[in-house]
Amino acid sequence: MQSIVQILSVLGLANSFVLVIYALKTKKGSKIGNFFFAILIVSITLRVSHSVIVTFYSDLNDFYLIAGLVGFLSIGPSYFYFIESIIDKKFNRKKVNLAHFSPAFIVLFSFPIINVFRENEILWQIFNRTVLLQYIIYLTFSSRKIIFSPILDSSLRRQLKFIGILLLSIWLVYLINDVSGIPYISGAILYSILVYFSLIVVFNKGYIVDYSRVKYEKSGLSKSEENRILNELNTTLIEKKLFTNNTLSLSALANKINTNNHALSEVINKTKKRTFYELIRELRIEEAKKIMKEDKIIGISDVAYKVGYNSISSFNKAFKMETGGLTPSKYRDEVKI
Repeated sequence: MQSIVQILSVLGLANSFVLVIYALKTKKGSKIGNFFFAILIVSITLRVSHSVIVTFYSDLNDFYLIAGLVGFLSIGPSYFYFIESIIDKKFNRKKVNLAHFSPAFIVLFSFPIINVFRENEILWQIFNRTVLLQYIIYLTFSSRKIIFSPILDSSLRRQLKFIGILLLSIWLVYLINDVSGIPYISGAILYSILVYFSLIVVFNKGYIVDYSRVKYEKSGLSKSEENRILNELNTTLIEKKLFTNNTLSLSALANKINTNNHALSEVINKTKKRTFYELIRELRIEEAKKIMKEDKIIGISDVAYKVGYNSISSFNKAFKMETGGLTPSKYRDEVKI
């Protein structure tokens, strides 16, 4: 059994290099997003390699300890920027703050200090749990972005959630190891699952995560018809505020502007970078924010019905998705100040 676990762990580590090379070489998706995915895989590989060596080899060189710590401290920031590069279409290298990676650099160049911590059991425990705390803070903030981002479609959101769950599971393994001594190798096994999942997606679909959302490369719409639909959309939906109609559907709007569902969806996706329902949600929440700014004592339920929602719960959920987790009540309190 031990040899099987060892083989699976080593295969997972070996396959991670395939994934890193693919992420850095592929021209699909976002270049900077793929770069941070590669950094994420390298970071976890450093941490998990340390776990594999600790489990199967008694002689542990200090180099592997430092490599494992540097990897662990780099996982959170690299995952955070990976998610940021997907959600923010204008994300670029200028938005990367290297200060997020400073703990990893400090550990890399402060080995004598780390040895002082290792010699004191209490200090070493505090240090380890601080590293775990840093990991979970980044994972929490990144997960909130995935949950509340208005631009992610359901398929992409599921992929990112799955990666997040595996990263959380790896964190839990190391936390439990620190508390009760569960075998280190469990983290390596979970990492192998993450690598294999990513490889399956790559080989089946040709990308790591698809966030380009290019669906209409061979459009049948002429430019003049596309412009007509767009003008009608802006006039009917936005200027006349048809989005506040609580029974509005894609078909109803398509009929209103004399087109079909497919053509309307194409124009919305290409010009607004949203699906129909995402666009409606965005317009309604912007209108709700405007109403609350102008009338600071209006009830939340009144705002919800004014902008087209039939229930407060649906309104609350939509509002949080458009504002990164902010509730309507909290927003209203803020604009009152």
